[in-house]
Amino acid sequence: MSNSLACSVQLVSADVDWLTMSTDESGGHAALLEWRDHRFSALADEGYRETAFSSHGYSYRQRGSVAVGSNGRRGVCTVSGAQAGPNWRDLLRLAANVSRIDLAVTGRPDVESSSLAREGYRPTGRAERGRGRPITMTLIQGQDRGDTLYVGSRKSDVLGRLYDKGRESREPAYAGCWRWEIQYRRASALQTARGLAVAENPASTITATVGSWFRARDVGAPAWSDDPALDHRAPGAVPDDERYLAWARKSIQPRARELVKRYGWRFIAETLCGPIATYEDWETMVRGVEFELQEDHHRKRGE
Repeated sequence: MSNSLACSVQLVSADVDWLTMSTDESGGHAALLEWRDHRFSALADEGYRETAFSSHGYSYRQRGSVAVGSNGRRGVCTVSGAQAGPNWRDLLRLAANVSRIDLAVTGRPDVESSSLAREGYRPTGRAERGRGRPITMTLIQGQDRGDTLYVGSRKSDVLGRLYDKGRESREPAYAGCWRWEIQYRRASALQTARGLAVAENPASTITATVGSWFRARDVGAPAWSDDPALDHRAPGAVPDDERYLAWARKSIQPRARELVKRYGWRFIAETLCGPIATYEDWETMVRGVEFELQEDHHRKRGE
């Protein structure tokens, strides 16, 4: 498929659709709890009930698609869907780290189409990037919720999704709409969030970033913006770090692997680097563990 679409597409929205951030022990923690109380008050007025749960040493409170956790010193917050767009700017001002951010562009083709995901799909390995790396694609064909095309590995730091937003949401406002979405995790999420935070026109930056990412992988996407796309790549290691890591791989890794088999991976990691004391430590060790919002996050009282 060409990276241009055969039909024109009306831009409906371009915004952040998911954000997971955390604070350090400075004023960010207290400010996050204050933000939570203010937001929860508004959500309670809208009829959203509160739930509580624990994850990775943090106690969470949740209303709607907003969940805020605290261990008494540091805070973690996830917002998604309708709560991500209005709140991501305030949360980024408080963030010491961002472990996930999703950028989403929603458009409505001028002709009815239910096959955009299938048109963009090709078996893995048939087409290659400029540097010869095959692009992983997974097509899920749904009877009720429409098709979804995943571009990239679900385990990677950057994953694209193209799906039938109209059928997925079943909301009249999205009738006939498709969504192009990129999920950034770990270092890519932090780098993307930093770039978006200083963008003069975030919506235009998001449309440019999402559109160019899909087109670079030969998946059709509209070109709504001429703005520069965000660069999600984190700065590389400095030369001294690279030399040390090369030495460690050669001199320490063989013996460390033997010790892992005997004592376990976590014991060796903590022996070398110190105990896991913060959410960021845990997140780094497990390459970005994320909790999912509870299943009833969209329910209101009486539903």
